[in-house]
Amino acid sequence: MSILIWLLGLTSLCFSATLYAQPLTPKLFGVQLRNDDRPLPENWPSMVQQTGSNLVRIPVPWAWFELNSKGNSPSWFWPNLDSMVSKAKSANQKVLISVFSTPCWATVNYSGKNCTATTLATGAWKYNMPPAKASDFADALTRLATHYNTSTYKSTVIAYEVWNEPNTITFWANAKRRTLPFEYNDGYPFHVDRASIKAYTQLVVAGYKAVKAVNPNLKLLAGSIAGNDLYFLDEMYKAGAQGYFDALSLHPYPSIIQAARHPFYGRAANMNDCFSVGAITYDGCLKQGVEAFRQKMLSYNDNKPIWFTEFGVSSTPDWGGVGVSKTLGASEQAQASEAFKMIHLIKSWDFVEAAIWYELINRPKQADYSTNLWAQPEAFFGLYREDSSVKPVRATYQSEVKAKPVPVQLYPAGEVNKQSYTREFSWQSVPNATGYVLWLNYQTNPVQNGKINRYVTAAQANCATGYTCRLADTTAFASNVPSQWWIKAFFADGTTRDSSVASFKLIEPAYPTLISPKQNVVVTTIAEANAPTFIWQPYPNAQSYRIWIRGYKPFGVERADLNGEEQVISNTLTPSQAACTTTTCRYKPPSVNLGYSPSKWGVTAVLSNGQERISPTQAFTLYPSKTLLTKPAQIEPEGMVTTQRPTYAWLPVATATAYRLWVNSAAGAGVINITIPSSVCSISECRYTPTRAVGKGDATWWVTAIGTQEAVSEGMVFRAP
Repeated sequence: MSILIWLLGLTSLCFSATLYAQPLTPKLFGVQLRNDDRPLPENWPSMVQQTGSNLVRIPVPWAWFELNSKGNSPSWFWPNLDSMVSKAKSANQKVLISVFSTPCWATVNYSGKNCTATTLATGAWKYNMPPAKASDFADALTRLATHYNTSTYKSTVIAYEVWNEPNTITFWANAKRRTLPFEYNDGYPFHVDRASIKAYTQLVVAGYKAVKAVNPNLKLLAGSIAGNDLYFLDEMYKAGAQGYFDALSLHPYPSIIQAARHPFYGRAANMNDCFSVGAITYDGCLKQGVEAFRQKMLSYNDNKPIWFTEFGVSSTPDWGGVGVSKTLGASEQAQASEAFKMIHLIKSWDFVEAAIWYELINRPKQADYSTNLWAQPEAFFGLYREDSSVKPVRATYQSEVKAKPVPVQLYPAGEVNKQSYTREFSWQSVPNATGYVLWLNYQTNPVQNGKINRYVTAAQANCATGYTCRLADTTAFASNVPSQWWIKAFFADGTTRDSSVASFKLIEPAYPTLISPKQNVVVTTIAEANAPTFIWQPYPNAQSYRIWIRGYKPFGVERADLNGEEQVISNTLTPSQAACTTTTCRYKPPSVNLGYSPSKWGVTAVLSNGQERISPTQAFTLYPSKTLLTKPAQIEPEGMVTTQRPTYAWLPVATATAYRLWVNSAAGAGVINITIPSSVCSISECRYTPTRAVGKGDATWWVTAIGTQEAVSEGMVFRAP
């Protein structure tokens, strides 16, 4: 999310109970003030307090903190910031200061850089550029930390954060967009490259040393990662970030599906939903994505906590909130419902130490609101409306951040396809719960209260293996008969806590249920003969099926939608031709080439009376097996480099026996043309430094994987000094 000056509040919760599954760590819950340039209401401290928060996050733009020169601040800066910190203190709020954006004098060199007084006065320089020197950033942090390390503020300002969302070109603008394979780019072309991650890590290391030199008790937060960008975190560790931050900061938002080809286009995902539109393992998966970040940290033996320095749900009706409501009132209620779930999800995570709601007050719509898909959710995250009136989510937030964690049901919920019902109940675990009761009322006539009344220990519900409890159940449910169910958590001290009610009913399928392919498919054939087997559940009394497939060719997932050749396959099959059994129908279209690219498919069941039952479209993405020769993915050099003899790095191709490196520069085409043995590659990457220099200026390089066939990379550009 974009930021200028924000405030956040957090509530501390501490409980003591017998440790069983995962322990309950102290939680801080907060809220962010608006970050546009309009003045806040005079009573903002009271509004923050009424949310239940007790910590304010104040992002400080370094670009304005030292506007004209190093070590000097405009006359208005300290009075304004001191006023905010003082008001936060008077409202019993702690302060987290987040420092981001670069003053013109400190930025890297870029085309058109101009630091004249006129440019500075109008703010026309590119303050989202990274700094040229990490030491300049560290010195600025030292000034801030020293200023607030006094008896007046020492107990109020408790932490500093390095940058905001540095994994995106919105806030770190010097590099070309990441050109690693699609799956490393989180599905969107706005993530920074490896060189930028290394530069950011230098800020983290320098900032940590600076803050700790002022006061070892101060916390330094690093990351501020937007989306499920695990690649960014992995490269931070490789660049030496470990041991130089006290907590990893993340911005986990429920994904809003942007891909028009996706059946959930325009819908915001629920906390526990997983909307995968293609190659990204955790795209649209808030819960799974956060837990993947945790596993990545643990893979480096790093047990530091995680802070959500932003989280929240938009109530915009244009996106349908967390459903497809399309009305403001319904979307606001959906926002409150999802806030309840996420607060208790956070409480189930022992590794999450703080979570800050984005944001306190709705902001005005942007000028391009009607046409900019990204702008639409931005104006509706607030706990208060733009006129400061209270939204339903404020009451939910206020009560739940202070409440003890309770079970939250996950599955089954709503209308459940009878054919795909998994005969399992699942819910979010509750820290320190020793057991649970599953209670279900079956809404027959008369109602069968307690049709399920079952006590299980936390271990029997598999709660100890993660943050979700799962309980298999063989109870038979008829179609279209509602059920209501609850979970009661039990604790060693004899207390209990109840979930709210959840409802579901099994329904006969309204259309054929698609089984596979979904999400990602790894194929073992070359792209010229590339199509998976399509599998769906048979529809009752269907006399035929019409299968529809759309794909793209040639290869290359990152540009398939732009310059690929679209192809549509539509075949009508009898149940026999579809090899239908009582459980599945299976069809592999002959002589079909979908390439390695995003595709989608659907099935229509045709009944004896001529009626049709049409399935929703299912998106998937084809990928080559590692046993196939594929084009290498380049890593570096890209953008500005510091030498005319850079090291070239790319991802290895499993079946390549050698590689050819080719470089064009001002010194000539093929200034480097050399065959390199595959021995330069490790499991994770290939690296090679040629002896020949490319000369000054722009250069473009390619790498070709050589085996029984050859595959050439896309090409990457850098500029040598």
